[in-house]
Amino acid sequence: MIASRTVLQKKVAHSFQGSVFGANIILAAFLSSLMSPLAAAVEVLIGYVNVLIYLGIVLLLISFVMGFIGKRWKL
Repeated sequence: MIASRTVLQKKVAHSFQGSVFGANIILAAFLSSLMSPLAAAVEVLIGYVNVLIYLGIVLLLISFVMGFIGKRWKL
């Protein structure tokens, strides 16, 4: 939240910073209330260890693709 407040100071007009920061807190609370039960449901359905394994495989594939794109585009 502190980092988002710092970005807000640079990007948002001073008169709207309080409203935007308050909306950011409300949105974060709302999303965390949705994602926590969703994460619990996913763990119940496929198991905690499987979540870690599949997430690791997905992250490995994403990093491989990003590395391949970086070499091809010479980033």
